[in-house]
Amino acid sequence: MAFRRKGVKKSGTSLPGCRPSPSNGLPVVASGVPSLDNLLGGGLHVGSCLVVEEDQYGSYARILLNLFAAEGVVGGHSLFMASCSETPGDMLEQLPTVIESVQTSAAGSNSTAGNAAISSIREEDEETADADSLKIAWRYENQKSNQGSSAAQQSKFSHNFDLSQKMALPATLKYSTFDGLSEAGNSAYSGLLTSLDEFVEKHSLHAGSSGILRLCLHSVGSPLWRCANGGTDLASSSKEMLQFFHALKARLCRWSAVAIVTVPAHLWSGMPAATRIKQLADYLVRVESFAGSSKQQNPLYKDYHGLFHILKLPCWSSLAPIPLHSTDWAFKLKKKSFAIDKLHLPPDLSETASRTQEDPVKPNKTASCLSGGTGAAGGRSSARSLDF
Repeated sequence: MAFRRKGVKKSGTSLPGCRPSPSNGLPVVASGVPSLDNLLGGGLHVGSCLVVEEDQYGSYARILLNLFAAEGVVGGHSLFMASCSETPGDMLEQLPTVIESVQTSAAGSNSTAGNAAISSIREEDEETADADSLKIAWRYENQKSNQGSSAAQQSKFSHNFDLSQKMALPATLKYSTFDGLSEAGNSAYSGLLTSLDEFVEKHSLHAGSSGILRLCLHSVGSPLWRCANGGTDLASSSKEMLQFFHALKARLCRWSAVAIVTVPAHLWSGMPAATRIKQLADYLVRVESFAGSSKQQNPLYKDYHGLFHILKLPCWSSLAPIPLHSTDWAFKLKKKSFAIDKLHLPPDLSETASRTQEDPVKPNKTASCLSGGTGAAGGRSSARSLDF
């Protein structure tokens, strides 16, 4: 039996902004939401694709995309953003800033993105944490929550971001954007693959390189993504979109890259292409917003802004995906953060009593236990004569 001295590091190089997965030891990167990393088993595996089914208005899926890109800036990764509905350059300028001290990853990366980060958490976040302490079932306060592990581990790998402030991009950031609307007369899918290949060749971001590439593809499959024949309807673009996903998966296997793709699933419901995309995705989640639905008025969901459905998890070096201790998850958009928590019934903290404390049958004070239950008027008393 071989023994290893405690504290000796294993041989081999690691990529910046990555850490080994707690479940299988493969390198993973942070998604930008610490609670989501905990649900996915530690983070997103390098070479994987996360497909996010957008909500009806696409606002919350856009927040997940921005947090994923902002985490890459903090970790010193390269960025590639593509969209046909919005200008990718404007999306890159609206990335949220980090609200905790930026530290290097476990691999020891020397990222310069920390120059634009705020050095400490604001005092109002600490006051909010004190105000959110449990008022009932206080014994569960010390149990492990869904927000991840200790603060020291989270500060090294996953970060919290302030959605109300914009991040100042470092000068050394390697990034590129693709605007599908600028591809006049050409296919947006083929133009995206060509632009992506040129960016990888320019910065040598192949597998085994010293950097991670993050792909942020916004609202892929919407009618604004043109096909090779110039059509924009869903029937004509379904075949070319499936070919694009196959080509993207092949490139992710060759490169040290992680992709997040948001798709308007409500436009593809009932079509065969929607099922094929679910099969091609490594991670598949759906964001269900309460805006404009009857659930918005339901008191059960008063503390949340929508439901978060985890539809598919990969099986990396295992026969089964990572088990989840619950299937009911909800997200809430705070003033400066985005969090995913287990859906539970809100506590009833009303001061009014649920029932009256008085006995509905009042005993007759004039009745006597020795008089056989007759009252002072000589009639039969309806009150109970037993009084403890």
